Amino acid sequence: MRGSSIKKNLMFLYLGLLFSLSACGINLQTGPSPNIEDNFKAYNDDKILVKDSQGYSEALSYILANNVYEISGSGTLWGDVEVLKVDIAESLNCQLNGVIQVSQGNYKIIIINRNSITVLVEDEVSFEKSVILQEGMNIIKIVGKPVDFDSVDIQIAIPESKGNINCRLPLAEQYKGTENAEIETEVVEESRLLEFTKIEEGEFQCVSYLQEGNILLSGKLVTLNGNKVLLHLDSEKEFDLYIKIKCKLKAGNYELVLQDGKGNQKSIVSDEESWEGNIMLDKGENIIILNGSNASFSSVIIESNSEEISLEDVKH
Repeated sequence: MRGSSIKKNLMFLYLGLLFSLSACGINLQTGPSPNIEDNFKAYNDDKILVKDSQGYSEALSYILANNVYEISGSGTLWGDVEVLKVDIAESLNCQLNGVIQVSQGNYKIIIINRNSITVLVEDEVSFEKSVILQEGMNIIKIVGKPVDFDSVDIQIAIPESKGNINCRLPLAEQYKGTENAEIETEVVEESRLLEFTKIEEGEFQCVSYLQEGNILLSGKLVTLNGNKVLLHLDSEKEFDLYIKIKCKLKAGNYELVLQDGKGNQKSIVSDEESWEGNIMLDKGENIIILNGSNASFSSVIIESNSEEISLEDVKH
């Protein structure tokens, strides 16, 4: 009798466990985090996609720099999510670039204007294309069927216009402090841009590129074949510059060099995936340049203490 009672208890425990797991499955499918295998029935239904967004994204966010919206993240995207809304008085071109890695599912990027939908990208790993924004309201969405992203890196470059432009994704936390980004010196805004065109040559592509605070370069899937200026100073006095490099070099070669105002170059480091050290910058012009020979980085970050340089010590 006792054995029979134990068997009955085990049977009830087993059935209770099955019921709990089934309930979890239902919650995953109908709750705020749908199962990745579920199909988004409106994926190819334009009448539904032109309406307000019905989906969600787990971890997509954006930063804005120089009229470029850089959208990144990972995780599950289910349904349609608005990325950008652009309301303009006349048509203009924008540039859409990206690298997207998918582990499962399908996605597409669409643009909506006057209830008409155009598919810009669908299930592509990388893309570079010019997109025409029509007069009136333009809405750019990412649609998941659903899709599970390993990584999302998209740039939408929009020329300056008198229209209203806003991103519907959350601003990335690390870039919310915009005080340093908005305070640009005359060296950065004027003369440096002119000088860069003389020094820089070759091809440089980076999913996310920054030159703000103590970050000279930061990005994923970076390729460089030629020269890229990271820092350009014309200082009134000497300065001890600290540099730290951490990268994953997939192919090719790179070299970080220091160039003076006469064009003389001094090698700092080459092909190291981890390096840090101090460089004495002389009074006058100092340029930190990254040279690449078909260099391809999975990721790279180059830091410095350049934010410690007083603007009073820089020639204008």
